[in-house]
Parts: sequence; structure tokens; C-alpha cells
Amino acid sequence: MTGLSRRLAASVAAAEPDEAATHAAIRCVVDWAGCALGGTGHPLANAVRDALELVGEGASCTIVGQSRRSSPYGAALANGAASHVLDFDDVNVAMIGHPAVVVIPAALALAEHEHTDGRALLAGVVAGYQVASDLGRAVNPSHYERGWHATATLGCIAAAAAAARVAGLGEEQTARALSLGATQAGGVQAMFGSHGKGFHAGRAAGAGMLAAGLARAGADVPSDVLEAQAGYFAVAADASRSPEQPFRTDPPAILATAFKGHAACGGTHCLIDAVAAIIREQQLDPASIQSIHARVHQLAIRAAGLDAPTTGLEAKFSLRHLAALAAYHYPLLPDVFEGDRFTSERVVALRDRVTLEIDESMAYEEAMPADVTIVTTDSRTFRRRVDVPRGRPGNPMTDEELGRKFSALAAPILGSAGAQRALEILWRLAEAPDVAETARALAR
Repeated sequence: MTGLSRRLAASVAAAEPDEAATHAAIRCVVDWAGCALGGTGHPLANAVRDALELVGEGASCTIVGQSRRSSPYGAALANGAASHVLDFDDVNVAMIGHPAVVVIPAALALAEHEHTDGRALLAGVVAGYQVASDLGRAVNPSHYERGWHATATLGCIAAAAAAARVAGLGEEQTARALSLGATQAGGVQAMFGSHGKGFHAGRAAGAGMLAAGLARAGADVPSDVLEAQAGYFAVAADASRSPEQPFRTDPPAILATAFKGHAACGGTHCLIDAVAAIIREQQLDPASIQSIHARVHQLAIRAAGLDAPTTGLEAKFSLRHLAALAAYHYPLLPDVFEGDRFTSERVVALRDRVTLEIDESMAYEEAMPADVTIVTTDSRTFRRRVDVPRGRPGNPMTDEELGRKFSALAAPILGSAGAQRALEILWRLAEAPDVAETARALAR
């Protein structure tokens, strides 16, 4: 192995998170499980489950929110897709993507299949988040700007890292798992606003877990596909980027996880919070708004620039539509995007009075900032800039808030008592002697 792959594989194989990172990983699992339960009835989740017979038989693993079980690959695929369909899942800034929906389904499926304990699962989660963040710093922003969906393209490798750590692979096998994850990378942003985006997450989770299994079984592949000529870095990012930058482990990347308070593209949350803050602080009637003008980061436009969405899924990727929704329906929970609420006449009329402008001076640090100006029909003007929305590390959610989010998403599927029991079990994950018991608490 050459330098980069050796360092990365060594850090994954040796991952032993401290208590802070372990607790952060539990928070991530709690948030992910709620999103997976909330997404279990989505049409894409149904379609993936209907297609599972095409990807292998088995019943050793839980499909979240269902009584049906599947193979480890099938569970990773189904749980990854279901947990991403609401766009309510967590975010890593360096990745410019969503680590939970690729890392946790892969790690959980393998851990349940092999009856490993909670500490091993959480070590895998921490390792997977670290790889997602480290690789994101190596290839972004050019990787994302090319149109790749980083949740999928970095997610295959991050999921491979998580599964490799759960399986207890050594350095050489872990490096081969990372290579096998890298060669499966795929997913483009043209899928945003469609079922394809959720499928990307499920496929990446399954691909990563399969990569670790193949490496353990002795698949003979190069162990340096990341940095090799015509390898991952060569095709994933600008040549000017150096993949040899040091990989950082202190502080662990998982401590920088951002959780969502809105079921929409993460690049829109500053805009949503800015609009809502003006409405709330000035006690404005949204019907009195003459115009909304927002200055935003260029990547926000790339991720969520749809002008006139016609479905709830498309609306999650429309800054203009979300600005109007925020005025009427803050916070933007999953039910806002169901039925005809998101396309009511008043929302569409206000959306048509929203204008956007790219602000080249804005830096993407914790989030994609938004500077919003609202003008009312009686010529009053109000302005609000938001750089850090609720849920980001600089404005974090508490454990209690994450628990309430989980319960709101889980109760309709598991019932109130079942959701409460599942939440209690999840918070004790580090002490679980067998992850299979934890996984079963998420089944119906």
C-alpha cells in the first residue's frame, strides 16, 4: 500500500472512539433511526422492498419499520433508501452530504447479521463518518461542483470503512474494502428531486457493506485505488487538489455532525430560518409580503435551484418554494410536503414573488448562509442573515430535541409505547451485548 490508503486503512482498523465520540455516534443513530422509520411508507421505500428478491435472499437482518426481514445487503439497501427519502437526515459539511444514510445501514446490517455488540457498531459508525469527512476535504468543492452526489460517491467508501471496522478487518483488508467501495462510486445530482436521490443512499450503503465482505473473503484487488493513476481521486476531483493531505482524527469528524430541523435540502436551512425569523419577530401576516429577496451561497443554488416544483419531493429542492413555505408553515416537517399543502394557492403566489441572488462573498463553513430581505405591501423592509441554522454544531440540538424528533417520526409506525421503548434502547446502545436486539426494536 502507498501512503494515503495505508494511513486511512490504519485509522479505520484501529478506531476506538472515546466517550464523547461514542455518545455523538449514538445521537447519529437515534436521528437516523427516526428518519428511517419516518420514511418507511414512502413510495421509494416500498419499491425497494418490492425489488429485494432481485438482490439476494435471507432473513437475518431488520428492515426498519417492517415485520419483513432480509439479507444484510437487502437490509442495508432498504434502510439506506428509507432513511434518505424525507431529506431529514444529518449532514457533514466537508462531505457536502449525508453520512448517516450510508454509514449506519451498512454498519447495522453487518453488526446484526454477526451479532456484534453495540460498541463495535458505534466504532464502525465513527470510522465511517471520519472517512466521509476526510475524503470530502480531499475532493470538494470541485467534486460536488462537477455534479456528483457526494452522499453516494463518497458514501460507498465511508460505508465500506464502517463495515470493515464492524467486521474487525486488518489494515490490508480494510484498504481493499475501501478500494472496492471506491470502484462502485456513482450518483449524479440530476436525480435530486426524484426517487433516485434516496436510491443513491441505499445503494451506497449496500455497496460499502458488500465491499467489506468481499475484502474479508479474500477478493484480490489493488489496495490503493483511491490514489492510483486512473483511480478515484484522478476522476473525482480537480487535478490541483492534493489527496495526500493529512487525515484528521482530532477532533473526530462525528462531533461536527449537523442535524436537521427541516425535512428539506440542508443547503436551504439558513434561508428557511431567516424567513421564519422575520415573520416571527415582526409578527407579519405572510399575505402582506410584497417580495422576498435572498442572497445565497452558489452551492445552495446548485443543490436547490428548482424554480417551480410540482411534487413534494421537488419542493424540498426549491429555495424559492421553501421560502414561501417557511412563511406559512415553519418548521418544515415531513407532513408539510404531503397532499396539497405545499402547492396551496397562497404558497405558490408568494413563491412567485421570491427572487434569488448568488453572493460570491459567502463562505460555506457550517452551512450555506442566506441573507433575506422581505418587503411588505405597505413598503416596510426587514432583513435577516442566518449563517448557522438550528442543528449545526454552532447551534446544536440537545439530546432531548433529537429524542422528540425521533418520537414524532417513530410513533406513527411503532406506536407511542413502541417508539418510547425503542428510543430508550437506542440511548443504551453502547452497552448492548448484541446489536440484533437493538435492531429488532425498530421493527414493526
